[in-house]
Amino acid sequence: DPASVPYTFGQAYETDEFYPQDIVFMRNPYIMRTVRGQAIVFQPIQYNPIQRTLRVYTHIKVNIQQNGMSQINPLTRRPAKGGSR
Repeated sequence: DPASVPYTFGQAYETDEFYPQDIVFMRNPYIMRTVRGQAIVFQPIQYNPIQRTLRVYTHIKVNIQQNGMSQINPLTRRPAKGGSR
């Protein structure tokens, strides 16, 4: 019987702010074979439980800029075997 199952609401339901807080974030860089990549995560829906307000983003514009060499999972090249050609 579902009515007999105890449940509680988490701490997020007691705060007067939108969740998730960030609608866009980047994961750590990764390397696949010889290519370095980075995933961008979009969360186009936010909810505020106190105000009972749902935000739905239908257009999100993101500006991506490279700011130098990252120290997280850098892509390094090994010297070619057998010398130069």
